[in-house]
Order: sequence, then structure tokens, then C-alpha cells
Amino acid sequence: MNLFERVKGFADAKKMSINEVEEHLGLSKNVLYKWKTQIPNGKVISMVADYFGTTTDYLLGRTDNPAIIASAEEDFADFPSAQTETELRSALENVMSFDGEAITENDKDAIIAFMLGRKGL
Repeated sequence: MNLFERVKGFADAKKMSINEVEEHLGLSKNVLYKWKTQIPNGKVISMVADYFGTTTDYLLGRTDNPAIIASAEEDFADFPSAQTETELRSALENVMSFDGEAITENDKDAIIAFMLGRKGL
């Protein structure tokens, strides 16, 4: 599917014409129809992606997944966080390295420093 076909699919799903989409976005008439043969600027692609709740990568055919991927902060928003270095050290007791060996004390120190730094403590 090309860029125009993907936009048309979203418009059809909303039971809208391409001209109605252009009107809602404040675009000139037939701007989206030109996408059949021309690549628009990034600002307009981004505006259309935001309007339909998808990504510019999907519209451009770089991925077949139209869903917006949550940021890492959103992914871990409900993840319980350790409050102290002691809790972090305890949590790291059973962590193994890539080769199945326990991680070193230096690795634990680095992980703890990173975690505490990210929390702003």
C-alpha cells in the first residue's frame, strides 16, 4: 500500500471522504490526492498521522503496524520502583549475566548508580 492508500483506509474507517479529512486538517483541497504520485513534506505527514492516531512510519510504509508504540516511561509507569540502594541491592541478588553467572559487584554498583540517578535521588 502506498501513502495515499493508507490515508484513504483511515478515512474510510472513519466514514470520511478525503476532502473531509483535508477540511478537518485545514489543508488545501486535493492535497491528499496528490499523495498518489508525490511525497509531501514531513510536517503534513506528521499532522495526518496525529489526526488518525498512527505513526508516520506506518503511513510511509516503513512498518505494517499502525499502532503507536508507548514510550519506555509509559511502559514502566506502573512498575514498582525500589526506594533505596538496599532494596535495589536485594533485588539484584538473583540477577544473572548473559553467560548464566551471577553479576559482579561492580556491575551491581553500576546498575544501582544508574537506577538511583534516573530517579533523581
